[in-house]
Amino acid sequence: MVSSNFFSVLGIRLVAGRGFGVADGAAPREAILGEGLWRRRFGADPGVVGQTVTVNGEPFAVVGVASADLQLPAGSEMWVTPRWKVPDHPLRPQIDNSADRDSAYLDVVARLKQGATPANLQAESTALGKRLERDFPNNNMGRSFRVTTLRESLFGDLRPTLLLLGAAVAFILLIACANVANLMLARAVSRQHEVAVRQAL
Repeated sequence: MVSSNFFSVLGIRLVAGRGFGVADGAAPREAILGEGLWRRRFGADPGVVGQTVTVNGEPFAVVGVASADLQLPAGSEMWVTPRWKVPDHPLRPQIDNSADRDSAYLDVVARLKQGATPANLQAESTALGKRLERDFPNNNMGRSFRVTTLRESLFGDLRPTLLLLGAAVAFILLIACANVANLMLARAVSRQHEVAVRQAL
């Protein structure tokens, strides 16, 4: 599930159709397919846009197809908005985990407004966390928000890996240089007799 402005905020390219419409109660149930699912299940048919697909017993109108570049959340192949929850089970459509304060399964992805910094957002998020902890102590005690970049969220902190990779490359270059030096030294030793003869002549 994503908000209706998810694709526009991230600047996601659609290979067919459009993004979600304006969030209002009169809008039909809408879904956007991933390019992989679209090619695999629908033969890359652009005519699937406007058709209805059924997910766990719930009908959704396909309004677009997202580029294969989109891997958020990881492994997702279809996106719907929270207004139209996909039931966890077709036989229990009345269960709505989004109303359960103990069901912390959503991540917030946002683009900073002009002039804002991650530190500003972290301060606001910390204040919000404290307010939720005060208002709902049974569910939010000890919980907080941590602001991070989307890249770090998806791939983790790459700095240790890059440092290790850089050290490995430097070590390999050092070995290569040592080998070249040894070859040049061996060649010089092998020609020592030839050089001595030439000097004698």
